[in-house]
Amino acid sequence: MRRRGGGWSGWPRRTRSGLAAPGLLALWLVAGCGASPLERMETARPLVVEAVSLSGVTRFDKAELLSYLHLGESSAWPWGDTARYGEAFVREDTERLVALYAAFGHPQAKVTAFEIDRPDPSAPEVSVRIAVDEGPLIRVTEVVWAGAERPAGVGPAVGSPFSVPALDAAGEAAVTALQARGHGYATAKATAQVDRDRGEARLHIEVTPGPSLTVTAVALVGLAAVPEDLVRPVVAFAEGQPYTERLRQRLEQAVYGIDMFSSVTVRLPEAAPADGRVPLTVTVVERPPDDLKLGVGFGFSPTRWDEWVAARYSHRNLLGRLTRLDLRAKVGWIQLPDPFNVRSDGPLVSVEPKLTRKGWLDPELQWTLAPSYDLGVEQGYKFQSGRLRPGVSRFFLGALRLSLNHTLEWFDFFDVSPELDGAVTRLGLDFADPYLLSYLTLDARLYLTDDLFEPTQGVVLGVVWDLAGGPLGGAFTFQRVVPEISAYWKPAARLQLAARAQLGVILAPDDSGAPFAMKLYLGGHRTVRGWGANRLSPQVADGCDLSEACRGIPVGGSTSVLGNVEARVQVYGPIEVATFLDVGDVQSGELTVDWGALNYASGGGLRVATPIGRFRVDVGVRLNDPPVFAGEDRWAFHLALGEAF
Repeated sequence: MRRRGGGWSGWPRRTRSGLAAPGLLALWLVAGCGASPLERMETARPLVVEAVSLSGVTRFDKAELLSYLHLGESSAWPWGDTARYGEAFVREDTERLVALYAAFGHPQAKVTAFEIDRPDPSAPEVSVRIAVDEGPLIRVTEVVWAGAERPAGVGPAVGSPFSVPALDAAGEAAVTALQARGHGYATAKATAQVDRDRGEARLHIEVTPGPSLTVTAVALVGLAAVPEDLVRPVVAFAEGQPYTERLRQRLEQAVYGIDMFSSVTVRLPEAAPADGRVPLTVTVVERPPDDLKLGVGFGFSPTRWDEWVAARYSHRNLLGRLTRLDLRAKVGWIQLPDPFNVRSDGPLVSVEPKLTRKGWLDPELQWTLAPSYDLGVEQGYKFQSGRLRPGVSRFFLGALRLSLNHTLEWFDFFDVSPELDGAVTRLGLDFADPYLLSYLTLDARLYLTDDLFEPTQGVVLGVVWDLAGGPLGGAFTFQRVVPEISAYWKPAARLQLAARAQLGVILAPDDSGAPFAMKLYLGGHRTVRGWGANRLSPQVADGCDLSEACRGIPVGGSTSVLGNVEARVQVYGPIEVATFLDVGDVQSGELTVDWGALNYASGGGLRVATPIGRFRVDVGVRLNDPPVFAGEDRWAFHLALGEAF
């Protein structure tokens, strides 16, 4: 009810299924009369707002206040947004300010000034000054919950400022808490009685839980090219389970993970059943099964330049049975160390088709088969290789990912430097030409983070274990184990901290070793960024004396240690800057770490979020210069897609 001249007035608010009704706030903020400001603005020259000054505003910060208005400020950055405005907006924005303050507990607020200052009448640049008399604040004096217990920490407290959004949020939070416990049809009705003269508000929130639900069946709607018999095992886990919001989200994510749908929606029936037994409906929209991407690229470091053209073809429903084909091909040219001083060059060829199929033997198992062929150039040799890699992986409890692969790989070397002759170097059996390599790889990752792909909080524990030779055959017998831990912390909205520690060990019998491709290396955009790719490694001379300023041939080692610390700061929209400290070393001997010989590098970088991933530029500088690496550059420049870790 409402009474003139003060007294109590009722403001009904209603929420259902966790969604707030538009309510008075939305009504107040969009109310207008006559022609719209946009229509009126078309007849006038738009103004460019360089600055907005506020006077008397304590309830909101500037960004929050302007978000409710047509008004904004132009960015100081040349590439930023330009805020355009028109005098036709002033009246509506004044009304919005009054309604906004009323909704946030200041029913007597007044806008005492809304002025546009034009230093040059012939120029569009202006500044805007807004002055507000906020008036007295209404505070909550009583909160009554009915129908269900008040969720912990939810809703306005006695003595807090009254606001319509906070009242809405209290009802929404109650509904969300009930939905999480299986009451999918929960509703909440929130009302407020406000005494403007006394500055008091009494809140009443009535919650209707509805029945506790159990899923009886899952219906699939919208399937066409995707066979239902392959989707049915993906959704079967939900049948017979108590309904919760978490279950609904898991079901949605499981179906979306098939990667054949542009949208997936899981819904309850419109009406609540009396017995609480409900079927769920999964509605999907299929997307085209295949796509082709073409591009060009280049890479460079102090010891290598690459230029290439690349193609990627994907088909997500091969033969209509949800078998995925990813075909990647790259053709280009390599120059060592650069195009202006070519000591060695040659073609770059990489072809890798990959078949993926999920659901064979178990709905959660993902099977892969990835043959490939590579032709390339490295310092000290050229090579060609072929590989066949079948594998299987699975997630457990949504956080632990285990994968097992078997790799059969053949290498053939040519144009080999005399320095790599196994008879005269300390590498011994580590260099064989040609050779066949056969090994198993177990990769375990435990994701204790808020997101699997772009974590901001939490820890990732991982280990990769390669077992080669022995009963598997091949020219080499060894084990390679690389455990690591990565940690993420976001202490502020624009600040992300990340750290990583990694150890690598290769163990081999006396009459064997590990080949070039499997040795441990550091350096490059993912490890110690003051070094070029794989340059932080034991080396052999390349026609020179390593004790002098000479670049040797990296041959890898048997023990490595790596540590990274990085801070990323969002400066504007998708743009971030970063600073980092990297440390690492690689030793030839097994289980050998020289803590006094660690190599340090620091630097900074730029990150830009794009539709295809996070584009990254890093510049790293070596902080120390051991004599064994006298010929290495003191800095390195890296271009990459995705974060270092």
